[in-house]
Amino acid sequence: MKINPNRVDLIKEIPLDRPLSINFESTSRCNFACTFCPCSDGDARDRVGFTRQDMPSEMFKKIVDDLKEFPQKIKVNHYHYMGEPLLNPNFFSNVRYAVDANVAGEHWIRTNGSLLTKETVSKLMDCGLTRIGVSVEAVNEAGYHDLVKRRGMFEKVVQGVTELYNQSRGKCEVYAKIINFGIPATDPDEFKKIFTPITDECGIEYPMQWNNGVPDSTMGQGIKVTVNGDELNKHVACPYPFFTMVVSSKGKALMCCFDWSYQTEIGDVTKSSMKEIWNGQKVRDFWKMHLRGDRGNNPACRDCLNLYACPDKLDDNRDELLARLNVLGN
Repeated sequence: MKINPNRVDLIKEIPLDRPLSINFESTSRCNFACTFCPCSDGDARDRVGFTRQDMPSEMFKKIVDDLKEFPQKIKVNHYHYMGEPLLNPNFFSNVRYAVDANVAGEHWIRTNGSLLTKETVSKLMDCGLTRIGVSVEAVNEAGYHDLVKRRGMFEKVVQGVTELYNQSRGKCEVYAKIINFGIPATDPDEFKKIFTPITDECGIEYPMQWNNGVPDSTMGQGIKVTVNGDELNKHVACPYPFFTMVVSSKGKALMCCFDWSYQTEIGDVTKSSMKEIWNGQKVRDFWKMHLRGDRGNNPACRDCLNLYACPDKLDDNRDELLARLNVLGN
């Protein structure tokens, strides 16, 4: 994924007056059972109380209406999180509501591509999305069966992405990526050969290790580079919570887009507005925990390596930022 050269300077702007990006968990349901995803592990799900459900439309619209209270628009709304967003039957009308509300500059989705029929793609084009990402899991049918435990998916995904690309011309960008697990089924050269002609951009990602006690999710590859293939940029304080927020399908506001087990909860959108949550004490306390170097106190942050992928770096300014938050009375 390309790095935006116009990124906000967090050192200067913390605390931001609104999150720069928000992930709406349209649904926590998924039609795949990926071997590398903790939500496919029944024991892991049971341990953290993970449940599968759609975000109710009334909740979604309430969140969107809340975003109007911020002094500036959100830069990017993402309408996906742990599940397959297109499984939510109200997905299309929900996104259209957010686009019409003009609360964000960009509107993105990431899908596994299995539901991209001609009719579904047509509905996506009517939503007003600006970027549609497709997570390709393998470059052949056998790979899909081995990695996501589903048959007949590879050709369906290729056909769906082709339809998406053809209908999206002049309307939105189409992006496809694959995780290179170092096996023939995820061969990056074959992936590019197939998907470069039917997308605006192709990306190769690298295995990530899910946090909060999940067994090896790298298929034996380990963590050698960031998810984008860059050199690991080690951090004490994770930059992500300072500019992102997630809302789960249950309405729980979270600080982290990698927190599959919902351990970074800082509010409930059914009880507070998004602005109240973002400016609330729980968020400030979470920031301070990271700036003090105490992220090990949170089970989702303790063994997380995904912060190393963030290009922002706060470590050299942790004392300054802590002092700034204290002066502000937070």
